[in-house]
Amino acid sequence: MVAEQLQRLAGIERTVVVEPLPGGDVGWRSRVRWALDAQGRVGPRATRSHRVVPINALRPCLIADPAITAATDTLDVPPGVHPAPPTGPRRRRRDSGRPPRRTPVALPEVVLAQAADGAVTATWPGRPGAAPIVTEHAAGRDFAVAADGFWQPHHAAADVLAAAVAAALAGVELAGRTGWDLYGGVGLFAQVLAEAIGPEGTVIGVESDERAADLAVANLADHPGFTGRCGEVEAVLPTLDPAVAAIVLDPPRSGAGPRVCASLAGLGPDVIVYVACDPAALARDTAALAAGGYGLDSLRAFDTFPQTHHVECVARFVPAAAD
Repeated sequence: MVAEQLQRLAGIERTVVVEPLPGGDVGWRSRVRWALDAQGRVGPRATRSHRVVPINALRPCLIADPAITAATDTLDVPPGVHPAPPTGPRRRRRDSGRPPRRTPVALPEVVLAQAADGAVTATWPGRPGAAPIVTEHAAGRDFAVAADGFWQPHHAAADVLAAAVAAALAGVELAGRTGWDLYGGVGLFAQVLAEAIGPEGTVIGVESDERAADLAVANLADHPGFTGRCGEVEAVLPTLDPAVAAIVLDPPRSGAGPRVCASLAGLGPDVIVYVACDPAALARDTAALAAGGYGLDSLRAFDTFPQTHHVECVARFVPAAAD
């Protein structure tokens, strides 16, 4: 799939090997977002349905960590969190000939997050108050993360991707220079950049979620050269000093887009490292970076979501003259 999208959307012929992550194909997922039905059962929705498939010790979710399955048996539902019962059937048109359908019901949801110490925290989106903070571990250090915030769900993914980003930055002289971590979350890749750039350099992290941006500042408090900026990447870019040596970006599934890619290429960094969760978006942005003079120098793909079609990639782009 990755190779096909690169060929179709970027005109690049490349053999792609998807690398497995440690831990096997089951029990790898440390975060889930499940629904609560009118009978008090918690689980994912059935395919193309609002029906909850209940998860419990007798019927576990095989890709979730066993501790998450166990948590469903002792889950405390906060007062006031109760799904409405199904409404009556819709009135059938006289000439439709189809049986009536029940109106879909918006079910309450719960996020179950297993932290580095194995403890599982339940957060109910939409409830008053901020979600609790949990501690995750990757790249040799701890990171504070909101229990309902973004963190790689596979137990090994954050470490593996951080190592891949570090490898993509290797070979470029970055000591004392400036690096950007765009769509940076709580600072995982900013940490990798900070290690490559050293205490005399500067790292700027850009994240649109205010709480994640604040946590990134706290997580990298021991790096004096780190500055966190909260805002959309496209809006923040024009306000940054354009003298940047390395850019790491981890955009959402829709990708960075042609305008951001053109802006980054126009700055002339020594290296751009792109972490992609969608092959089509990566291929589109690869074409946009190529139009700006940056060639795809290396690509690694990882099976970060075993037993699904999702693949995470780490791509390295360098000026075409040096490719």
